[in-house]
Amino acid sequence: MGSMRRLAAIGCALLLSAYAGMGVVTAAKAQGIKRVGIISAIGDQFEIRKIGVMVFGNELASVPIQWGIDDLVTAKARALLSRRFEVRPVSYQRSAFASLSDSEHALSDALRASASAQGVDAYVVITRSLNKFGTTNQYVAGLGIVSGGPLNSDIFAHATYTVTVMDAREFARISYAAASLPGTSFLSSWGLGGCYLHGPCRKLEASAFPTSHDPAQVAKLKSIIVDLIEQSLPEALRKVQLVD
Repeated sequence: MGSMRRLAAIGCALLLSAYAGMGVVTAAKAQGIKRVGIISAIGDQFEIRKIGVMVFGNELASVPIQWGIDDLVTAKARALLSRRFEVRPVSYQRSAFASLSDSEHALSDALRASASAQGVDAYVVITRSLNKFGTTNQYVAGLGIVSGGPLNSDIFAHATYTVTVMDAREFARISYAAASLPGTSFLSSWGLGGCYLHGPCRKLEASAFPTSHDPAQVAKLKSIIVDLIEQSLPEALRKVQLVD
């Protein structure tokens, strides 16, 4: 009986870890971080996605946006991290980090090729991430709005991203975490008190869904996206143990 309880506890821990998308930083690694540089590459595209009952009902459009999201993310992260670390400027090509891959290998290559900062111990890299929509085989990514759900009528804004801490000397991953809103439960991805996603999201009225791909119309959703990021970023930085 005791063995069964221990196995159940281990299984539960693994499930919660998988849900959080979190890699824990070691104490030795954390103590060695004094100076950090911030890289943000989540804010140049906005997804407009419809998920149909059948596969032929799926639609996706990507709209270029110039909302200054990455500048906002960098400023917010700097304000939080500067309480504990010296935050130094980073010169980097945002396009090198704008793909959906947040793997250690991809980030290592991007850092070696396009990032430069003086004397930092670690890079805090904030990138778009894929997020499965409920029980479907469809995914949303980064910033956007999605129409779908059991009755194919629910509307959700989303800002899905990952925070990864990368060693600035070895370009190896120290820790990472998928962003989420404070208080989000595992069951939210099933629509129970949430919006069929693990990442930051908010249910909206049907009238919020854009009727065209006009950037001016999409810009009406900016304040919602900004709020999702501002609420979720402190939690993501806590997950990677960079803020208390």
